[in-house]
Amino acid sequence: MTLLGDAIHAMSPARGSGANTALQDAGLLCSTLAVGSAEHDGLVTAIGDYETEMRNYGFAALEASRRAEAQLGTQGHRLASWLYRRFTNRRHNAS
Repeated sequence: MTLLGDAIHAMSPARGSGANTALQDAGLLCSTLAVGSAEHDGLVTAIGDYETEMRNYGFAALEASRRAEAQLGTQGHRLASWLYRRFTNRRHNAS
């Protein structure tokens, strides 16, 4: 079993980062499984290869989505801005 898209890196809809990353995950998983099933290493190794590569771009995409939400997501919406700041401060303080 493996994960892709929002199941592994949930993102804000700002700038479409989540959708683009999910499509990138799906394409990478398909190509990795196709190569893995053709080689003697098998599917378990292919999934491990997918997960390693996905982590490489996934964390960067998650951070870009967070920055986009901070810039665009709550502009002009006082309540949304307050909730966003409150939620992100709690997450950062818990880390």
